[in-house]
Amino acid sequence: MLKDTPLEDLAIAIRSIYRGYTYLGPGLYEKATVEPLTALPPKPAPYPPQLTELTPRERQVLRLIAKGKNNREIARSLFITEKQ
Repeated sequence: MLKDTPLEDLAIAIRSIYRGYTYLGPGLYEKATVEPLTALPPKPAPYPPQLTELTPRERQVLRLIAKGKNNREIARSLFITEKQ
């Protein structure tokens, strides 16, 4: 939806989404499907260069930290004991 969408159209979109439908405002579907793929920005590298030096286990821990896990949750997820 665009920010200048009329309130009636916005209400229709909200009701449709509430019922489980996908809703794209007028013109957005065409814009999304007509844009050439070359217009998309390049995909970032899987890891920043400084993270390539991490071991696979360190990357696992980092992913869990990024998800907001605490030490106890990380230890449980990785089947290890929490260091006291």
